[in-house]
Amino acid sequence: MYIYKVAKSLGFNFGQKKKKQDQKLQLCAQTETKSFLASALRLAETLAKILSINDHLADMPKYSSKTNLVWEAFLACLIIATIGFGIYSAVENLIYQILAISITLILIGLIIYYARTKAFSILFEDKHVIVKYRFISKVKHINYSDITELKYINASKSPTTNEIKFKEEEQNLSLKFLSIEYESYIEFVKWIKSKNNKIQLTVFPSDNYMNHRLQEIYGFKYRK
Repeated sequence: MYIYKVAKSLGFNFGQKKKKQDQKLQLCAQTETKSFLASALRLAETLAKILSINDHLADMPKYSSKTNLVWEAFLACLIIATIGFGIYSAVENLIYQILAISITLILIGLIIYYARTKAFSILFEDKHVIVKYRFISKVKHINYSDITELKYINASKSPTTNEIKFKEEEQNLSLKFLSIEYESYIEFVKWIKSKNNKIQLTVFPSDNYMNHRLQEIYGFKYRK
């Protein structure tokens, strides 16, 4: 009877130890599973961040520029204000003084309004051109296939500008902006021509050296 009890006790202890070992193994397995899932989650978050960065880089514009209207409007307002103040100071008649101030303020207001509605930044992205107006909530998208002409303008005593002509809803429109940097312009031309090989290239004045640089690449008949 004693031997039976001892054997039973040993069997019970063995069963308890085995049960505890099984619980430990199960706990370890659960811990490892949680650790694996946490690592997988961190890896997924890292990949998502990388993909997000890549998407952001893909959306970054290849080239960009803007209008010079803000500075031009400031100079125009300064000139008009100077003339208006000169007229106001030169006349003694109160009616003429009020008229001079009124006309000056109206002209300055019109210039500011024009600059606010026309000033924009232009982004040449991979899929299309984006025109963002700087002071009003307006954005325009232009397909490269709709662009008909790219013009390089280097007039004397004026900043070098570029002009693109394009079609929009059966209308022929154009946008003029500060030129892409001189050193990068040829690469810009090659890049935009890769988007639409039918874009016509023009240079003003025709004796500008940029005309010669374009002829070296596209030949003397590059404008046709």
